[in-house]
Amino acid sequence: MNLNYINKKNLIPYTFITISNISWFTFGLGKAETRLLKIDQKIMLLTSSKMHYFDINTFEAAWNHHTPPIFYIFKLSFLFSEFINIDFGFYIVYSFLLLLINLLLFRIVYIFTKNTLISVLLSSAYVFDLSSSTIGGNIIFDNRTIGMFFQCLIILFAYHLLLNQTITNTIFIGTVIFFQVLFLESYLVSCGLLFLYLFKNLHNKLQFLKYIFYTNISLLLIVSVFFWQRSELIDMFYLNYVFHYDGIGIGSNINIRLSELLNFGLFYYGPHNRISHAITFVFIILFLLLKNKMNISKESIQLYTVVIVLFFSEVIHLFLTGPRFTNYLQVVLLPQYLIIFVFIFFIFKSLNLNILISNFVISSLLLIMFFVFQYGDVVYHRTSLLDQSYLNALEPVSQESEISSFLFNPGEPELILSWISHESWDDVYFKANNLPSTRMWWWFEMKFVENFYEWNPKRYYSMNLEQLFFEDLKKENPKYAIIENNYNEPPIFFLKHINENYIFYGTIEKFDVYKLKN
Repeated sequence: MNLNYINKKNLIPYTFITISNISWFTFGLGKAETRLLKIDQKIMLLTSSKMHYFDINTFEAAWNHHTPPIFYIFKLSFLFSEFINIDFGFYIVYSFLLLLINLLLFRIVYIFTKNTLISVLLSSAYVFDLSSSTIGGNIIFDNRTIGMFFQCLIILFAYHLLLNQTITNTIFIGTVIFFQVLFLESYLVSCGLLFLYLFKNLHNKLQFLKYIFYTNISLLLIVSVFFWQRSELIDMFYLNYVFHYDGIGIGSNINIRLSELLNFGLFYYGPHNRISHAITFVFIILFLLLKNKMNISKESIQLYTVVIVLFFSEVIHLFLTGPRFTNYLQVVLLPQYLIIFVFIFFIFKSLNLNILISNFVISSLLLIMFFVFQYGDVVYHRTSLLDQSYLNALEPVSQESEISSFLFNPGEPELILSWISHESWDDVYFKANNLPSTRMWWWFEMKFVENFYEWNPKRYYSMNLEQLFFEDLKKENPKYAIIENNYNEPPIFFLKHINENYIFYGTIEKFDVYKLKN
């Protein structure tokens, strides 16, 4: 594989992409919701904060079913927290990830087009979409966003492996697939299908299997030692893999999953709506029918085929995992963008137009189609393309609520035992500079309020929720306990602990405040 991508010819577009991204992120153009409006991002940031300040592992900070690597990525935010605040650090990390995606996507498009202008436009348009609207009109930063970065690498490495089956290229693709699955276990579905495609089309199948096996075993041992040293390995196995495998239930829910995929997954609102998906499938069919008649190279056909395989692999991924939330749709976005816009380039290239005219028409069409998608999203969500909410991260956090002012801690955060809704996390935790006590803080809401997850001993190797709760409180001994009024009644063991160890301090706004005895 030729890794010498940054040469004199591409140095200018790389520099332009970098500067434009920095400018975009610096001035906060786009819908940059750095107050972490989505519940998953709040969970991840609170978890990584506990890991950082109390020097504990992922599962000691929050009992969760997400793989630990995502929390270590979130911890990078603290590298920048001393300059302004944690939100700003979080935004920097996310922005850097988007920049990497932009640069890699430029390289992919350039292989297709050999045209710097079109490559810059298309790659930047995709990242612009991610940072300004995304699915549902909000920035989503999670395992699947990181998965987009690995998708770019998978496309590039798979392409080079098919062109030149070397040991190095095999190790590269094996490494990327390993980390894609490590960050989100459900990517095993799409990576597995892509693996089968590569295996079918490679001439030396034995060599491919051998070095894929060596690569993944070696990485598995290294990663296992890493998490074993941090006492995370057993929890990760049960909570990430046993938990999800036990919860799939694909046999009995196949009709439901198919309905979700069609009505909620593939045909959802926003810039990635019914029209864009319909165009995707039409372009795939046309490509398969006309690829030998179009004026495109064998290399382009090979790379485009890899993108198509990845798209269908991610569609099956969506089907098996169930597209329950809009951010799940991120898995199909990148291959979909490439399928649509690269095929448009193929069409105009096959017309043998004048180069200048062709470049102008293609560039204009790309921009028009992109803004059509964007405008449709803006109209649907009543949002602005130029929402500078990011700049709020540069301002001191306001203390507009009484509970935030009462609990506010000017130093390092303290742990608070709480029974509150996730809508109150901003006031009790983020604005007050405090963190939730006990690793079960998120599970309380999931089990006792939302009834979203049942406590199945098979999933948690016979561990008891109450047992974990009391183990944590014995070590943490939080100074305050907060119970939100007009919220679901806490479980009996929670109230019993409060009555035995805390005294009632008073009611502030909608919260009953208790202070630790002695």
